[in-house]
Amino acid sequence: MTAYPIRTRTNGALDAYNDTQIENWQGSKKIIVYQDTIQFSRFVDDALVHKNAGKKLYFGKISNAFAKKILVATGINVKDFNCTIQAYEIGKIFKAHGSADAEAKQGQ
Repeated sequence: MTAYPIRTRTNGALDAYNDTQIENWQGSKKIIVYQDTIQFSRFVDDALVHKNAGKKLYFGKISNAFAKKILVATGINVKDFNCTIQAYEIGKIFKAHGSADAEAKQGQ
């Protein structure tokens, strides 16, 4: 498995994973830790041709500050949740929103 560099910065909404979390996921065949936009594009491309079925891309952990904002706005507590996307969800997104025709059917 490819060793992903540990992200040390946060973007305000997501916190980087710590060394232990990265280590625990290194051997996983289903979990991919976000590295960069090139990797994300490859994940999307692979998902569209079903090359990464069952895999999930982890972007980061929802920060405490952002979790508080979500809680206030929605009443839903997402503290300590991960922000992820599963490969099959990519196909669903493109099927429902990937063309002008698909959007028009939904009145968008």
